[in-house]
Amino acid sequence: MKGLNSRDLSEIITELKRWLDDVCNGRVHGTTQRIPREEFESKENKDLNSLPLRRYEIPFLCKGKVNAYSHVGYKYNYYSFPYKYVGEEASVKR
Repeated sequence: MKGLNSRDLSEIITELKRWLDDVCNGRVHGTTQRIPREEFESKENKDLNSLPLRRYEIPFLCKGKVNAYSHVGYKYNYYSFPYKYVGEEASVKR
């Protein structure tokens, strides 16, 4: 940003947030001819859903080759697969 001489990341982030709130989102947009903050508060904000109560769990996929007994081993556990997948690579979701 022009005129910002700080090397402190937290100060830069604070200044950018201030610029977004005070300058960018508060003036008339060149294309839409509307003020972004007002547009968001009057139309878009009401259509947003609230965040879920529980965090989304990202599954961990482990890949392995299906052995002759139709299993893939992972951390001392064996997961069974249909016999037709013997010799192929398969994924186990943890």
